[in-house]
Amino acid sequence: MFEEFGLQNIVLSFESAVLRLFAKPQPLLIQVARAVAAAKAQGKRICANQVLFSLLDYNSPALQDMLKVCAAEDIKIVGFSPIGQGLLTEGLTEEGMKGIRMAMMTGLRWGDGGLNTLRSEIEMIAKRCKRSMAQVCIKWSIHKGAIPLVGVRRTKHAEDAVAAASNEWDLSAEEIQRLDVAALDRSTLEKPGEARPGCSCSRTEGRATHGPANNAPVLQEALLWPAA
Repeated sequence: MFEEFGLQNIVLSFESAVLRLFAKPQPLLIQVARAVAAAKAQGKRICANQVLFSLLDYNSPALQDMLKVCAAEDIKIVGFSPIGQGLLTEGLTEEGMKGIRMAMMTGLRWGDGGLNTLRSEIEMIAKRCKRSMAQVCIKWSIHKGAIPLVGVRRTKHAEDAVAAASNEWDLSAEEIQRLDVAALDRSTLEKPGEARPGCSCSRTEGRATHGPANNAPVLQEALLWPAA
């Protein structure tokens, strides 16, 4: 467990750099709050928090609680893997899914009902907008106030990222809401297949409701800057 003096020493070690927190089981929002306090004590502030942020984990209670803390502290979310390492793009196959690390991390399996529903929703919106599924996922992430961190290994990946940021098209409020409702709660803060203690995430009247965050190990990255 990180002691406050340990956090303060880390803050002192990184001048306008990246703070990495490897923490033992503890609610994510508490980890963020402690890091914020440690930074403030040294006259600095955390301006960005890099975490997994996609339609695969958007309805995770742990993520939602952490987002509230970040919003209150004006911390920008840098969301990596907005397309779930290909889980949320065209051409996904059963064989191909076996090699996707994100599937193993989240405990998703081929034929998973929730994933199928989410993919169908994304595909339908993509066809209506005449865009790729990847572009829809990245655009949704931008609408949620996150800075999508997109991996670019092929020309198509770069094209999708640029197109998603374009002002030439957009998602409607209804489409964003439909994606919010279809989003999963497969947080990587929990072990695949493990019951989420204290999680009461459910959907009522087209909206997702979130219970208290669970405890789980996590790697946090945050950018430190001098306090204003």
